Amino acid sequence: MISEEHQPLNLERCRSLRSKYPNHFPVVLEGDFNIIKPKMMINGNMNISQIMSHIRSNNKLKNNEAYFLFINNILLPQTTNMVDIYRQHRNLENGFLFIKIKKESTFG
Repeated sequence: MISEEHQPLNLERCRSLRSKYPNHFPVVLEGDFNIIKPKMMINGNMNISQIMSHIRSNNKLKNNEAYFLFINNILLPQTTNMVDIYRQHRNLENGFLFIKIKKESTFG
């Protein structure tokens, strides 16, 4: 994964990133908490489980908390890869994929 600077989210920027990193997809993570590295380029071969591990390693999370990733209020299956998700759910206006992260208490 390649972290992104604070750049405007437009189609030109997306095309520039995709030409520079052809095997990666521009993703913006949104959540109700402060997300470390909310803009990133994610390898198309990664699945949701691997992305969740990466997010968990960058953001402090208590042992009794878990992340859940959503697009359009739909929970993403952990085995789905980024290529399929990006093709189905990217924003057609700017080319970026927006993923909502929910943090939930899991054990009580």
